[in-house]
Amino acid sequence: QAGGSLAGRAGGSLDGEAGAAIAGDSQLRSLIRRAGARGMVLLKNDGLLPLRPGGGGLVALIGPNADVGQFQGGGSAQVNPEHVAGIQSALSSALAPAVVRFARGYVDPGWPAPLGPPLLETPDGQPGATIEYASRADPQAPPAGTQTARTLWLLWQGQVLAGRDNGDVLIRARAVIRSDENGVHALTVTGTGRVRVLIDDELVLEKEDSGGRATAFDLRGDQARVDIDLRAGVPASLLAEFEPGPDGHVARLEIGITRSAPADLMSRAVSLAAGADAVVVVAESPPGWETEGRDRPSLALPGDQDRLIGQVAAVNPRTVVVLNTGAPCAMPWIGQVAAVLQMWFPGQEMGCALADVLTGAVNPSGKLPTTFPVQAADVPSAPFYPGANGVVRYDEGLSIGYRRPADGRSPAPLFPFGHGLSYSQFRLGTPVVRRLGAGPQAQYEVLVPVTNINGPAGREVVQLYVTSGGAERPALQLKGFAGVELGPGETGTARIVVPAARLRYWQDGQWLLPG
Repeated sequence: QAGGSLAGRAGGSLDGEAGAAIAGDSQLRSLIRRAGARGMVLLKNDGLLPLRPGGGGLVALIGPNADVGQFQGGGSAQVNPEHVAGIQSALSSALAPAVVRFARGYVDPGWPAPLGPPLLETPDGQPGATIEYASRADPQAPPAGTQTARTLWLLWQGQVLAGRDNGDVLIRARAVIRSDENGVHALTVTGTGRVRVLIDDELVLEKEDSGGRATAFDLRGDQARVDIDLRAGVPASLLAEFEPGPDGHVARLEIGITRSAPADLMSRAVSLAAGADAVVVVAESPPGWETEGRDRPSLALPGDQDRLIGQVAAVNPRTVVVLNTGAPCAMPWIGQVAAVLQMWFPGQEMGCALADVLTGAVNPSGKLPTTFPVQAADVPSAPFYPGANGVVRYDEGLSIGYRRPADGRSPAPLFPFGHGLSYSQFRLGTPVVRRLGAGPQAQYEVLVPVTNINGPAGREVVQLYVTSGGAERPALQLKGFAGVELGPGETGTARIVVPAARLRYWQDGQWLLPG
């Protein structure tokens, strides 16, 4: 959302004031950082991680968006915060005096990124763009309000300005584009209304859309594109004028950019990797790839990222792949790399949270909330997807993920549900089970001793599964879990309480408890 000083007078859902509050609140930012790090899952580690800060040397950071990263997925939860911690700056700080050098390696021409920092600055040199709100009837009058937006992917819900029809509002975005490389970049523009874009005071693009809810939630099919030639370090002024359609529910403006892609982009990244002491490849789902209203076409990483990872790992096996994705993906290169970290979309302190985990400042403790198959054909729903004639049958029933029958016929996953490594080694002792109470309100208390037998202080998450008889029931069901923080050599107890009602299952029109 575009937010800021207009929140008090706007009828829509604006997040700028909340974003500014978070950006200036060290406690909130620390909480977001800890949450992002705790959610990451270490899938594989052959000893490369943690990267030791203070050791000097060269670390290659490679990936289409590895310098800044994707802190969020798409859809209704998408926000435009005032502050996002980028990956390159955070790693450079955490690994100093080592040098962290970035190479893009690949640009996907079909998936532009939101136009924002580090390319975008306000006219007075701040990250982002200045947004002005005016009246179409008197566009030369002083703006009714201004604010700063970090990127030019903007959303207004309800009235843009309270008390005014959206059809009477003129929105201007003023900024400077400052590229760090020479070449032709592509601007993409779409919006629910009329949009004009000027670069260095020259009109380069104009388009109009009638708007409406259908358009507002699927802008990608109506993108206009224009190529602009940018010189490294040479500023180019940008003015975008947006006249929202009269629809009072949602107004959206999205200006994206696809960077220049010289023919040697991948080979330059591979050369950097070959001379590095360690390589961090950040593979991503680009903006809009994982969102509501569309399915991914496959489990493969978009574009040529698998080839990039394979070529990098071939010249430097000391490669860690960071998956900046929100769902399982295929990993044809899994045997070539030393480590794989599932970062997900960890929020606006993304870069700092990632640096914490990669350097061991945070010992990873996340566990997978889903099964990662080797290939899409291994998924139980594969025979029934995507259906036909607008109908999809869910004939896999309860046989999904880790709950598939243990009959020896199900293919082994790449990484199972609940998987997650640590920089420590934990040993689980014999559990003690006690029944608390009687009748429908009864509970089962499970006490599991856990010892940190090797490695630094860390957190282990103990998971409790139950089995139930009968061919119609899943082979395993997760019923509880508990985390335990332990120092080196320390023993603690994970306590998991399971209400008896949680063990119920539905059969023949009634709830039943296992015998």
